[in-house]
Amino acid sequence: MKSVPIWIKFPNLKLHLWSVQVLSKIASVMGTPLFTDKITASRERVDYARICVEIPFDRELEIPNSVTIEDEKGCSYIQEVQYEWLPYICLPSIFGFLFLFILFLFL
Repeated sequence: MKSVPIWIKFPNLKLHLWSVQVLSKIASVMGTPLFTDKITASRERVDYARICVEIPFDRELEIPNSVTIEDEKGCSYIQEVQYEWLPYICLPSIFGFLFLFILFLFL
């Protein structure tokens, strides 16, 4: 396996940035955008936008907690990024040791 799909949320995304094209551009910082969920595409829920992104394992992974977005008017926004889950390889090493320790306790 060289990549994995991960759902990413952008909470409180500015409404004028809410389109599949803009979401794809923002999500491309993390990996290859695949698709949005139906609720995001139809704007039925506007507290966060959600997009599925393919994250590759064959390069140094950068998992940002926020990204800076500049709109067509030149205004910059810091957008929070939330991951619904991350593969074990992407988590900081302290969590890896903790996971292995917990796994050892239950074996």
